[in-house]
Amino acid sequence: MKHTENPTADWPESLQYAPIVICPYNRYDALKQVIEALKKNTLAAESALFLFSDAPYIPQHTAAVQKVRDYLYTITGFKHVFVIERPTNYGPILNYDDAFQKILDRYDRYIGIEDDIITSPYFLQYMNDALECYKDNPEVMAISAYKPYKLEKLYSDVFFLQYFQPWGNAMWKKWRVAALSLNAAEVMAELQRKSLLKKFNIYSSCIISNQRLLQMTIDKKINAKDVVISANILNQGKYVVFPVESMSNCIGLGDGVNCTVSTDAFNATLADRRLSVHAEMVAENVMIVKKLHRWLLKAHLRLLAKYLFTLVPVRAFLKKFLKRLNSRNK
Repeated sequence: MKHTENPTADWPESLQYAPIVICPYNRYDALKQVIEALKKNTLAAESALFLFSDAPYIPQHTAAVQKVRDYLYTITGFKHVFVIERPTNYGPILNYDDAFQKILDRYDRYIGIEDDIITSPYFLQYMNDALECYKDNPEVMAISAYKPYKLEKLYSDVFFLQYFQPWGNAMWKKWRVAALSLNAAEVMAELQRKSLLKKFNIYSSCIISNQRLLQMTIDKKINAKDVVISANILNQGKYVVFPVESMSNCIGLGDGVNCTVSTDAFNATLADRRLSVHAEMVAENVMIVKKLHRWLLKAHLRLLAKYLFTLVPVRAFLKKFLKRLNSRNK
């Protein structure tokens, strides 16, 4: 394990497998589960793990951040573990952007995991297989690992969407710049010009549409970088590789930046086998796109219902309604 003010000086010139990037902050319990799952991966012992630890945003977070940092120096089970401590608070977006930039200044690809993403033991194998398989394919821009909805048996263990899902993702250096080539406002205008907004919204639901999230990013109400990447991928007519069985699952909903309501609506069953990552035809399956849209609608309805139930006026109304209902039944 290395830690210096100029950490790249200690990094290997080349790696056998794609570097793994995690940007932890103050969620010790979630991060520990993430690392323990990742250590069980078939390629963990041959992989390099890079941990970019952000500094406290407010003094109240200092103890929790320090607990995470102390834990980072105890991590074993990987070929290399590099800890980079930010001297000042970068914030989640800048921390990730700078981390990926530093990694891609030296290596030609990366695997990104948020600090609340649990992985299948075959996650690293899937990611590296896909990165190698599609590295020269001009149609494929990224790899995603998360797939919660069930699919009937397909011709392959992977499929393609013009949609980016960040819960475990990988990308090549040549495509990272293209994925962020236009900012939120620019890519919104381009989607409108090309009449692609309707299709862009198919990869979301009418409850929380991609167009709305993109507009909220433009208005600086949120910073949905994954939605901007999705918009750029669609705008450029490129594709993302997905597994037929999920290689990742999120355990941090309700404790993150853009989602403050905990829910199990997005739970996925992790794959317990190595997938055969190969598909000659890079194209979308219309039925899969429709299934994604329907699943997202159901998941967002469940999320909305839970959110409304947390509101005091709604709880008071339901309590009064149930009380009246019980009195009538007596």
